Amino acid sequence: MLTVLTLAVLPMWIVPAPPAPQTPPPEERTAEVTPTATPPTAAPTPTTPERKVLRIAVRDFVVSDAEDERLARLVTDAMVGELRKLDRVSVTSMEEVRTLMNIEGERQLAGCVEGSCISEIVEALGVDAIVVGALGRVGDDRVFSAKLLDQREGRAIAEVNQTLTLARGEESLAMIGPAVERLLPTATLRPGTTRGVSPELALRLNPPPLSPWVVVVGGGATAVALAVGLVATGSNAVATQQANGLVDDARAAGGTVNGAALTAQTQTIESSFVALVVSYGAAAVLAAGTGVAALFTDWSGSGE
Repeated sequence: MLTVLTLAVLPMWIVPAPPAPQTPPPEERTAEVTPTATPPTAAPTPTTPERKVLRIAVRDFVVSDAEDERLARLVTDAMVGELRKLDRVSVTSMEEVRTLMNIEGERQLAGCVEGSCISEIVEALGVDAIVVGALGRVGDDRVFSAKLLDQREGRAIAEVNQTLTLARGEESLAMIGPAVERLLPTATLRPGTTRGVSPELALRLNPPPLSPWVVVVGGGATAVALAVGLVATGSNAVATQQANGLVDDARAAGGTVNGAALTAQTQTIESSFVALVVSYGAAAVLAAGTGVAALFTDWSGSGE
């Protein structure tokens, strides 16, 4: 019986147990790296090359009439001043060149005249261009011309020719601003400057007429100086007469002259003589000044 049970149970131990379910190995995952957004690199800002300074020399304006030489000097000064209003423009005038010549020594420049070697001196300064100009008269018109010459090539870069109505020279000064704008159209003004010649320069050319009161005051001052001179002359004559009388009386009486009285009269003579000389001198100066003022006086009262 036992044997039967053993044989019945034994196969239960011999039968292998079913395999345990196997867990699949975890899948290998590659770590995903999120790319970091790289900011775009800014494109390099192109650098604008700094504009070169233009060096200009201004020759004296040429005139055909000797009466306009003073106008030519003022127009030249005005041209220099107007060019110096431009940004990145360096200007040298002929007056400054002459000053440099004097400083360096005139003996080294013997034989150098305006037309022969001034251009060589200008070239030695290292300028890039030269402004030359001329003023002329044609009937009742003024001819204004100016050129900007390339110093190296010797050619005209720009040119201005304008016929103006003659107006005591103011028309030439008024042309300076537009002329510079035409000669250098791409140049810009320095901050705080405006084109055109200042009214003060025009007044230097044609001073305004004087008021008649200037002549009246001058004439009155002349009359006062003459009156003082006449009083001093009379005082001198009286003092001289009294001093001579003291001497004559002393001689007639056979005595001595009163020293104190004579000294007082002598001092009066000297002081009155100084007064009359100064008064007549002042009267002469005042009279001459009043006469000149009368030539420039606006007697019509128009103020023009």
